[in-house]
Amino acid sequence: MRPSVLAIFTLCALLASSCATHKPPTLPPFEAHAGTLGITRGIKVAAFARLPDGFTPAPGVPPMWLQQGLEVGVVGMVNGQSTILGLRGPGLVHGRILAADVGMGAPVGKIVDAAPNLDGSLLATLVAEPAVPRLDVYLRGMNDADYGQSIASFDGSYNRASLAWLGQHLLAIVLHAGAQPAPSAAPDGTSGDDTSTDETMSLPANGIYLMDVTAPQSLFHLDGVDCPVSRLSVAPNAQLAVSTGADGVAPAIFDLKAHKCRALNVTTAIKPLGWAPDSSSFLFATLGPGGVIGAFRYVIATGATSTVVISSKSAAIASDNTIVAIGNRELTWQSAAATPNKSIKAEVALTNPGTGQLALNSLGYETTPLLLGGSSIAFSQAADHVAIDALTPGLNGPERQLIEYAARSQSAFVLGRGPADHPIGMSWSPDGAALAVVTIGPSSNVITVLIPPR
Repeated sequence: MRPSVLAIFTLCALLASSCATHKPPTLPPFEAHAGTLGITRGIKVAAFARLPDGFTPAPGVPPMWLQQGLEVGVVGMVNGQSTILGLRGPGLVHGRILAADVGMGAPVGKIVDAAPNLDGSLLATLVAEPAVPRLDVYLRGMNDADYGQSIASFDGSYNRASLAWLGQHLLAIVLHAGAQPAPSAAPDGTSGDDTSTDETMSLPANGIYLMDVTAPQSLFHLDGVDCPVSRLSVAPNAQLAVSTGADGVAPAIFDLKAHKCRALNVTTAIKPLGWAPDSSSFLFATLGPGGVIGAFRYVIATGATSTVVISSKSAAIASDNTIVAIGNRELTWQSAAATPNKSIKAEVALTNPGTGQLALNSLGYETTPLLLGGSSIAFSQAADHVAIDALTPGLNGPERQLIEYAARSQSAFVLGRGPADHPIGMSWSPDGAALAVVTIGPSSNVITVLIPPR
């Protein structure tokens, strides 16, 4: 089925009026303004584009790098409809719809989840149909003429459903069934699910399904995996994954090859922060003692969990397994909980988990435990560069500094500053050379691609 013409024409009109007719502005030599973010003098701006009027970016959602970095996808809403824009070309002035509710990539319903494959040549969408309780998986390529096609369907109602790629063509579909609608009564007064007829309702699917998207008949269920499922973060070896957990559901470790799982020794939901290159460990953020956010390391072989940084979720694992964390050496769980607005110095800690060797660098700004916990990072393991959305106290509310930190040279550079009135979305290009930043402003929403100094 072709996508909704109305939905496509509506957003194409927005794109035409807001992108195609607006050239990137001539930037003054001293400073560029990316929405509410002032860019530091001398930073190269590779692209600067206003997002279409009527399109509201999803706050804090990282942009997607597609087609090996040739196109950037931005997730947001248009008139209450979930929409994914694709922006490409010099200055990112050429826009199109990659997926939209009742439109491209979701012709019969609403987008529940969407995920590009490893090189961004394919986009999978999980779509809920409103008329009947069913989920459909759609797949589209990046060709303009590719409207997407359904590659799998699951009958029933679901309270959790998500997608994760295990490779270039291997897709994981994670499902957890919810309460199912009561069967409708048949004209003769019997139950609509009478098994004496040929029309029987399929049981809702549960668990993890894997599919080679080049062979739709390859869909199979991971039998033996009996842990409750939620959104997956897949390890580099594509054999292991950790689920985030949800309300009443504990996070778990899954061995997707052996079809086994075990609960993580954590009672609350987690935010995965990154895997070691050899898949031997991963970092995650969750609430620690006193309800204070923290980052932790989990070792696959032993199941050991250790604290990485207190009152911060800004941590990552570099290409040589060094743990990079943004925090303060003097913070304790008790002090972070008791004095959340105390002024502290922000520091970078580089830890070698094998030797325990530690290096500390000051980032040159002060914050508070509360704002440190609200700060976030984007990390490129390809270049071992960190982009830090550093929140600091300001006269009229929190302010932000966008800081690049190079783990290999242990050097930092301020890329920009501005008010922290909305979360920003940011992500590195596949090679770690460019940083895409989506900012929400009072008059316009902007995507900017920066080339930090090397």
